[in-house]
Amino acid sequence: MAMRKGAAKGTGRGYRNLRGFPKDPLVHSQSAKGRKQPQKIPYSAMIERTPRGFGKAHSEKVPNIKLEQIGGDMNWKEYGGQFIVDEKFNNGEFDYYVIVDFTNLKNAMGEEATSKYLVTVNVVAPSQPAKKEIDSALESVGFDEERQKEIKKDKKALAGILSEYGLEAQVFHEEGDNAKELMDTAKTQIPAITNLFGFYMDKPVNMIGNTGWDAIKGEIGFKR
Repeated sequence: MAMRKGAAKGTGRGYRNLRGFPKDPLVHSQSAKGRKQPQKIPYSAMIERTPRGFGKAHSEKVPNIKLEQIGGDMNWKEYGGQFIVDEKFNNGEFDYYVIVDFTNLKNAMGEEATSKYLVTVNVVAPSQPAKKEIDSALESVGFDEERQKEIKKDKKALAGILSEYGLEAQVFHEEGDNAKELMDTAKTQIPAITNLFGFYMDKPVNMIGNTGWDAIKGEIGFKR
């Protein structure tokens, strides 16, 4: 598959095939129709999506959770990366995936950043968005019709694209200056998130009262 424009190593834009990973890191490009541009989202918007430290689980031991990189740059500490928990979860009604996004705030924002890094934990449920939302997310990546059909069968890859498009619920975020500690902190949150899934999803994700249930469907906005 040809590499897309802006996807070269070290640019901090786009996504590329990462050597050593069994699957292509399939993520949404810079042409995401204004839905979500990780390197361009105002920092204030990131923080307002979820109250800082919401639902933070405290644990001295980092759980043995395997994260697979599916997007970003091989030098993810410098240019950001997207990781997915190598396990499918189910809440009794539908399957969902947990995705960890790592952002270098200094690289993304420059001197405006008060911390060096930001890590967020997000939930994606490929069966929940409307078909038109999924099609729009796949079209934004630039795949042809045949490739879109393939991706729809690979739910893990699809989850990564939907997350980058904005069809996700952010359930945790933390910022700091130590990349390893932040990634370990994200891992400690995941058992609580999956065990208390409904509690996390019931919480509002914005100022107008949309919940995580709305966010994973792409139904963000005022309800009549």
